[in-house]
Amino acid sequence: MEGHALLVPHLLARCEEASFAAEGLLVAAKDAVGRLVSEDGKPKGELMEREQRAVHALAWYATYVEALRQMVRWGRALDREKRFGEIEHLILQARTRSPGPTISV
Repeated sequence: MEGHALLVPHLLARCEEASFAAEGLLVAAKDAVGRLVSEDGKPKGELMEREQRAVHALAWYATYVEALRQMVRWGRALDREKRFGEIEHLILQARTRSPGPTISV
């Protein structure tokens, strides 16, 4: 599989690295958005309304971080079972490298 021109080498390792990096960014984003929508350490509805784009962006990003985490788990589980073949590689690669709203590895 390593020699196939379409396949990204070491994809699972790259996806794991991307997942860890994305999780770190998610922590920072949660902190930043939390400061925008909180007063005296408590979330305020009117601040959430005012900062709704940031809140929605955080929710979108958190969803994609979780999707990446689950795709890595899926790939690693198949790899342990010796079932991570070319098709599975391409599926994982497509979900982590395609244009549009994805997290590229």
